Amino acid sequence: MEKKNIILYTPGNVNVKENTKVSFSNNSADVCLNKRSQEFYDAMNEQYNVVAWCCGKYGQHEYSRELGEAWCIFVQQFLAKVEKNKLPIDFAIQMFGHPVMVQPYPYFIFTDLIPWGDMSILDTVHFPLITKNYVHEQDKVYQNATGVMCFTPLSRYLTKNYHKVSSKRITTICTGINGHVQNNYLKNPEKLILWAGSNFEGKGGKELLQVFRKIRSVDPEYKLVFVGVDFEISEPGVRTYPFLHGTDLHILEELFEKAMVFVMPSFRECSGLVFFEAMARKTPIVVPTRGGMAEIVRRTGCGEIAIPGDVNSIYEAVMRVISDEQTYKRYSEAAYKFSIENTDWKIVADRIDNAITCWLDNKFEKIPVDYNLY
Repeated sequence: MEKKNIILYTPGNVNVKENTKVSFSNNSADVCLNKRSQEFYDAMNEQYNVVAWCCGKYGQHEYSRELGEAWCIFVQQFLAKVEKNKLPIDFAIQMFGHPVMVQPYPYFIFTDLIPWGDMSILDTVHFPLITKNYVHEQDKVYQNATGVMCFTPLSRYLTKNYHKVSSKRITTICTGINGHVQNNYLKNPEKLILWAGSNFEGKGGKELLQVFRKIRSVDPEYKLVFVGVDFEISEPGVRTYPFLHGTDLHILEELFEKAMVFVMPSFRECSGLVFFEAMARKTPIVVPTRGGMAEIVRRTGCGEIAIPGDVNSIYEAVMRVISDEQTYKRYSEAAYKFSIENTDWKIVADRIDNAITCWLDNKFEKIPVDYNLY
């Protein structure tokens, strides 16, 4: 069967293949987004013919309405070039809700969105009804999409109510990642706690350091590694690495395999691809209440949930994972089971294609609320 011709938007820059005739990179794009963007591009280019690609996000990590609107001008120039080249386009796919504009083609959004701001309500309410009394600049982008695919049940619920997306236009499909170990892989971890992120304080680095001191007072053999931290932490057992990319990614991959547990108690987290990458190596996870991973943990038992900023909550969650060998094995196998059944890129691409095909054919009843297996 002949592949569909699509436009693809990713939040970071990618290396395109020869079949991509028009490409539009962003010199100021956040390099932290390049790896996930490349993986998504490669997976979609296997499933479809990506004839045009554009970096659909402005050059900073945090949200900015002004920069988003400014970047739209460049995206419109990209679309003009697509039209000038007379490229046949069946539809477009946007990873996340960028650019802040409605496309001239049928388009689909692949996202793990949660609203910006204080999400502490998630400490006690698993699915809070968060709405707004104003028009958000991305409302039309979501409402006019032919379909929206959210990574987690929480993201689906929040996106539906925050941007007022019709139920028939939204579903749940977890993102893919690379690096799954084989099913018979024997997890033999070191006494290593791993954290990886781009915002030390915002992703709970300070609190995890306090937790580690308590753990090390009980068992001084434990070590803690922070990846994505560009400063040294002069404490016994602690090591930091800067953000790893390119040829240095093997270091992170090895750490995922060695780690006893992956912990990132963020104060706000969408889903966190690093959690899925840890799970792919049979590494249990400790996730924050304030993000989409908490519901996955509740449904699968692949880790524990902690309240961001609460050192005792984080400490108790970590200890529940690492204190008993048999219990640890259950966490480890549950983590891998969810990962291999939902985050293999071929599985993800097939689910995306199934949902898109049904949306385009107006067969809404054939699209499940949630494609993920738990």
